Amino acid sequence: MKLNILFFAFIILCSSIAAAPVKNNKPWEYSRTISDVKIYQRPGTTTGIFEFMALTTLNIPPDSIQKIVMDIPNNRHWMADCVHSEYITKTESGEIIAYYITAPPWPVSRRDSIIKIKSEKVSGRTVFTMSSLPKGEAEKYKAVNPDYVRIYIMEGEVTLNAVNEGQTEVKFSAAGESGGDVPHFIVKMGGWVIPFKTLTGLRRYSLL
Repeated sequence: MKLNILFFAFIILCSSIAAAPVKNNKPWEYSRTISDVKIYQRPGTTTGIFEFMALTTLNIPPDSIQKIVMDIPNNRHWMADCVHSEYITKTESGEIIAYYITAPPWPVSRRDSIIKIKSEKVSGRTVFTMSSLPKGEAEKYKAVNPDYVRIYIMEGEVTLNAVNEGQTEVKFSAAGESGGDVPHFIVKMGGWVIPFKTLTGLRRYSLL
């Protein structure tokens, strides 16, 4: 079963709990390679949290990928299960506030989330950090829609690293708590689908 865990834009979609995932120092465990995308996973720092990472190389430069990632209204064309992506505003500190709706496969209900996106350069790499806004703060931007499960906990990161001229290594990692109607063991088995679908979607979209 293909299930949403993110994010990210992802985006990983889950029900609300009190605190966000904390920094995890556990090693990544290789899972599989599909369509030139390597998949890794590891247990999270909190019960019910699972983290997933997808890694691939695209034949386009980092600046071109950065433009695609920051083109929020068109994120829906390549992010896993995303049916709506909306730019809301930019904070004084330069962070983007965006709104996403995802439609996981039946019988999982639709999810929505207000995501804060931060872009920065770290050791020559471009890093996008994404996190969902907590309850109360999220509603300052979008009222709760009873048709969706509002996601208040999600952490994701996209790293772009130029490896050769015109080539970029793209890494997407994400962590989220399984939704109230999604058993943890299902999430553990199927959560890798989200980063995989996101990176393969990004590859297709970048070639348009």
